[in-house]
Amino acid sequence: MNESTGNPVLGKIAAITAIIYYVYALIEKLVYKIPLLNFRIVTMLFAVLALILLIIAFFKIKNSLTYTGKYIFLRKKYFIGLILFTVSVFALLGLQYSKSISDVTSNKEKIRIVVLLPIDKNKCEQPAYQDGKRQAFGYIDFIEKKQEILKDYDVIIKNHGMNPEQAINIVKDELEQGTDYFICTMSHVSEALSAQFESLVENHKPYSKEKPKLIITVSSSNQIQLKKNLIYRFYIRSNEESKLYSDFFTKYKNSTKSNKLISITGADNYGDRAKEVFQKEYGNLFTYSVRLKLDWNKERIKEELSSELGMLKNDSNCTYFIVHYGNGLDNIISSLYELKLNGLLMISHPITVQEWYNPIKTIIPDYKWISCYPESRDGTCYESDDIIRDFVYFTLDRLVAIIEKSKTTAIDFDTEWKSMENEPNRIIFKINDDGDSEIKLKIKSHNL
Repeated sequence: MNESTGNPVLGKIAAITAIIYYVYALIEKLVYKIPLLNFRIVTMLFAVLALILLIIAFFKIKNSLTYTGKYIFLRKKYFIGLILFTVSVFALLGLQYSKSISDVTSNKEKIRIVVLLPIDKNKCEQPAYQDGKRQAFGYIDFIEKKQEILKDYDVIIKNHGMNPEQAINIVKDELEQGTDYFICTMSHVSEALSAQFESLVENHKPYSKEKPKLIITVSSSNQIQLKKNLIYRFYIRSNEESKLYSDFFTKYKNSTKSNKLISITGADNYGDRAKEVFQKEYGNLFTYSVRLKLDWNKERIKEELSSELGMLKNDSNCTYFIVHYGNGLDNIISSLYELKLNGLLMISHPITVQEWYNPIKTIIPDYKWISCYPESRDGTCYESDDIIRDFVYFTLDRLVAIIEKSKTTAIDFDTEWKSMENEPNRIIFKINDDGDSEIKLKIKSHNL
């Protein structure tokens, strides 16, 4: 049987195998990713099949050398092609594994920072989640302005859902994966997480190295538990804000007939702690206090204020200490306006966020009111359109600056956190011995 009239069954199988693989590879890479088929696994299967065909062909050729020319076609027509196909498939397989190893190595080298905040599209109308949206903008702002760090860092957002237990579970999982840096927002969650973070690290860190760090921001509570080389904070604290308002009210009361002091706060740790600090600094109880649940809408807030404070209608000798965020602020202020509850408004710093100020900008000129701002380096108020966004940015920037410095210089995180004075360089602040931020604040008054 000569070469042209032979029946090259094995060679044809090899040719069909090669054609099927190359057609599949072209479709997979250039046209359409085929569901349920993993390119690397398929390539490995074809590589094994090609190797088996090559071994069979080799032995048949070897046997044919001592007998007839029955298998001579394998040498002349198919054997070289089969060798090339086998080599090409194994080369592709090697590239696939090389890329996988490179990705794993790259991921291991990247520094992971997990930012825990409240973000949920189904709850976006609730004040806490509106605050979370502003916080997410700070994250986005940082990523956009610091794109060069993306090659070295994985900075990701996770929703803690205003649920301390959910935040704790996220941290557990991340610690077990080797995550070293966490940023958490909101007093309600941060109090609980800061109280348990040390034990979480001890029980869930899979290997021994420098302890992970938890940085608290957008959390004013005086009950955050800080710890050297473990837990820190960078944000406006109730300690400074409530004291500033208490001092202001004491002077205001002495120069006016204002004799009724009313607190209107969100029913969470932020509102509760702000009220506690104010009362301690002032030295007297509030005349009236109203706590508003965070998921109450405008109608429910107005109903509660009417029920609790309706007797103060048209009484201008009142001062309202208002601590809330998101649309909770404009719902409170517009309700006061509609209920004709007059007097001085002392409004917590989130009112400076433009999105939350705009809905009441046409009615608030009818009030005397104050709020506070961080003090700029030039001694003026730092009047940002979004102080929440900015502090998430400041916190990320400060943390990354310390991490970057640690790559080239042997530093102690605690020492560096407390001594770094120019991150951020827009506002005046100091870090105290506990690792807590003391942001210098200025009151801005209106119609006074």
